[in-house]
Amino acid sequence: MFKRYLSGGGFPEYLKLKDKELLRNLLQDIFYRDIMQRNELRSETSIKALLNYAISNTGRPISYHKLKDLVNVGSVNSISQFINHFETAYVLFELRKYDYSLRKQIINPKKLYCIDSGIISQNAFSFSENRGRMLENLVFLQLKRQGKEVFYHKENKECDFITKEGNSIRQAFQVCYELNSDNEEREIEGLLEAMLSHKLREGFLITHNDEDKLRINKKQIRIIPAWKWLLA
Repeated sequence: MFKRYLSGGGFPEYLKLKDKELLRNLLQDIFYRDIMQRNELRSETSIKALLNYAISNTGRPISYHKLKDLVNVGSVNSISQFINHFETAYVLFELRKYDYSLRKQIINPKKLYCIDSGIISQNAFSFSENRGRMLENLVFLQLKRQGKEVFYHKENKECDFITKEGNSIRQAFQVCYELNSDNEEREIEGLLEAMLSHKLREGFLITHNDEDKLRINKKQIRIIPAWKWLLA
């Protein structure tokens, strides 16, 4: 059931009928009705290119300056406005790099996450095999469902998600589909850096099916399968 959710998302009609056109048509309907018509927008080609690019690059750092040039839009403010329309339509969500300075949060590269895994798999370019980013998107959505204020951490290393309550960072999450000799050190170091920066005793490493507990320099890392974390 978890594998089905990871690749197919949560729209009941699609899960029942397995008709890929349903999710393609759904995105088209949202684009024209909830984004273009509702906001009385005209630059259809550029805005559609922006939406398709964002969905195809879910979870990757994106510079709005580069997006401006990529989709041939006049200003960064226009890009920011279009992304806001995507958020209002509940298609995409913006994730900012955490910084004590609000100005730096605004100018730093953002990440964008999509409302549903099925929409990604049926509408993105060359995304279906990237299980790691699909899992990352899923974890982000769950944190949003829990009402968390979410950021990503990046100094020398990177941690996928940190959550804030009040004025303090309370949790850190790293997402990795499968730990192996090529990525284990990088993933753990990124999580540890976030934990040290924000004085956290415990961090979470969400995987597809790995489970373990690590103790490193008085810090505890819980490696937990995504399906178990979701159910908890």
